[in-house]
Amino acid sequence: MKKVEFENGYHVVGTNRGSSAKLYYEIYGSKDAKNKLMFLNGLSQPTTSLKYQIEYFKKLDDFQICVFDNRGKFLNWNKVNFVGISLGGSACLHLVSLIEEELINSVLVSGPWLGVIEFPSLNPITMIFPYFIRDNRKRIQTWNKQIFSNKFLTSPSKQDPELLNGDLLVQMYLKSKSVITYTPKNVLTIFGWFVAILFFHLTKSKKNDIFERPYAKIGVIASKHDQIVNFEILKKFSSEINACKLYVADSGHLLTIEDSEFINSTIVKHIYNSNLTYDFPQNNIIINSKL
Repeated sequence: MKKVEFENGYHVVGTNRGSSAKLYYEIYGSKDAKNKLMFLNGLSQPTTSLKYQIEYFKKLDDFQICVFDNRGKFLNWNKVNFVGISLGGSACLHLVSLIEEELINSVLVSGPWLGVIEFPSLNPITMIFPYFIRDNRKRIQTWNKQIFSNKFLTSPSKQDPELLNGDLLVQMYLKSKSVITYTPKNVLTIFGWFVAILFFHLTKSKKNDIFERPYAKIGVIASKHDQIVNFEILKKFSSEINACKLYVADSGHLLTIEDSEFINSTIVKHIYNSNLTYDFPQNNIIINSKL
């Protein structure tokens, strides 16, 4: 097994605003790799939720990846390929309208949270509810029903065929130091999460800003069984921002775990196509994960 270059640590941000914070990051691959790939995670997801992506892209010599961070300038990267999952997808969309063109090569968002103003199928109160459950096992089970499809949760696990995926996930999260198993001691913490989910939305002007930046080469992944972000709304949204591709997955909200093979291959295809030409084909070609 080849040795893969690895770096991790904390970087202080926010000092210019008078309220600094440390952001954790992990970097895999050679600094000379052609394709710079950055993953932005969603609410309550630790780096372990991207383990299938880390394992996959570590094997590709032309990729260097950064997980759990969004500091392109700190990394001295140009032409970065951004991949955002859930709320991380929302952050990616904001980045498109905020950062310089030379920093962006492509953007791929999976189930980006668009805000309650878009009438998602899942009430935001329901999203926060699991954090009020004191029993860790019950909290994880409730959370899993929201972010994974029932078909996936009730199917035998590939890692251990004697266990269902739902049971294996409970074991995995109980062993990890995931935010999902964390009970906030301060009710303001939960309130802060609730406010972020409740009041976040992409304004019309923000959508127009994104629409007018075709160089971002945005791809949108929509999941048929997503209970958090409505499938039909995502299809409509992809047209509103002039997304160059709409990819369709036959799964739930959290693709990185439920259908890692599909999202990994989609990331590679999207980046390679983005590298081929500045003018990415402007049409919504639907790719189904089961085809």
